[in-house]
Amino acid sequence: MPVKFANNAVSTLASGINDSVTSITVASGDGALFPSLTGSEYFFVTLIDASNNLEIAKCTARSSDVLTVTRAQESTSARAFAVGDRIELRITAQSLLDVSTQISALGSDLGLNSNDITGTGNINITGTIQSSGNITAPSFGGALDLNGAELILDADADTSITADTDDQIDFKTGGTDRMSITTTDITTASGVNVKMHGSGSSGTQAGLWIRGVPRVTNDTSTFEHTYINSDNALIFTKGSSATTSSNTERMRINSSGEILFNKNTNNFGTAGICFNDLGTKAGAAEFIADGMEPIVINRLSSDGIVVVFHKDGASGGSISTSASSTTYATSSDYRLKENVDYTFDATTRLKQLKPARFNFIVDADKTVDGFIAHEVSSIVPEAIIGTKDATRTATNVVKNADGTFNSEGVTEAEWTKDKADGNYANDTTWSASMSDIPVMQQIDQAKLVPLLVKTIQELEARITALEG
Repeated sequence: MPVKFANNAVSTLASGINDSVTSITVASGDGALFPSLTGSEYFFVTLIDASNNLEIAKCTARSSDVLTVTRAQESTSARAFAVGDRIELRITAQSLLDVSTQISALGSDLGLNSNDITGTGNINITGTIQSSGNITAPSFGGALDLNGAELILDADADTSITADTDDQIDFKTGGTDRMSITTTDITTASGVNVKMHGSGSSGTQAGLWIRGVPRVTNDTSTFEHTYINSDNALIFTKGSSATTSSNTERMRINSSGEILFNKNTNNFGTAGICFNDLGTKAGAAEFIADGMEPIVINRLSSDGIVVVFHKDGASGGSISTSASSTTYATSSDYRLKENVDYTFDATTRLKQLKPARFNFIVDADKTVDGFIAHEVSSIVPEAIIGTKDATRTATNVVKNADGTFNSEGVTEAEWTKDKADGNYANDTTWSASMSDIPVMQQIDQAKLVPLLVKTIQELEARITALEG
């Protein structure tokens, strides 16, 4: 139920009203100043008489200059108003609370958890994934489908992978095609050599090393290297040096199957992409960007679904988009449900909820409206994820200097190397395990909407009975 606003929506009453009418007519032609409404959309208006007495009403429909309203909102009392009294669309406490609820519902439908967008299905893209920063991810459980679009790997867009010809993959560096792979052949461009060396070869480490012939640009030779290091990691580098160690690493595949782009560590604080992370995050994907959008999804040509979420193969929801809006949908088909009951008591349960104002510890200067998760769990349990005061135990843990949790699934050898490389602070420590790590409860405030709607219906029924 989206709340709507409009700038400078101010008018006067074309005729007087008593304290019970639900239809208000504004001055001729002024109705267009107020928002147009469809479906469950609404806005709040404030009525002001000559003595500055106020009443807030909720407008649920507008036909030209006639507003259909619910009277006496937000603890105001219904009263009579005379012709010429003012009517204005003002920002009210409830309108701000409704906006906050809608934003929270957006995040919940996306599956947001800290900096992650999670899902067990496929992300299908007919265009490109773009970011002016880095895109980071640990692993896809499904597939990344570019549908033949070019996968650009570097900032100046001259290094890419393309599969726009059926059963063929083309690789480009420096704006020039270097290699193609088909169902039968691997072909390199003229002047590009594939070399295999042992551990004693100068400028290489143990295993396979594929080195492109130098390209001269502004008198600086540029090399692309692919090699397997002594830890059995397949590493891709680029730079001006003929030796791999002096160049910039672009991608690596570790012996465990972990894939990293633009980073050499699975540290969650380092920008880049990580697929198939280890430990408790195995099978996940992490997209991490510094100050930029980690993921950009672009559906071309037609409106429709851009993301589908699955649980054990069954669809649980989706994200759809058009040129002007985005829809976050969860499964609600009647064929998925049983024991449907329309007669439950919503008002009693709603009165048990305890809306509060507070600030989060990490954002001390920002006060918000909301709920405490465990105070809601016994009233609307489906709105809450997690258990009060829950903790967990993690293995292969990096700790901050104050002993708090930093990251997990990092072997001691990886932590030692990453600390030397500057990926972890020098005052961090490593532990084989760590217990009592807080698992914070979460709330999906959209799950409170059915209770609110049912309460309004019950209130309307009681009002109708009293008026009768």
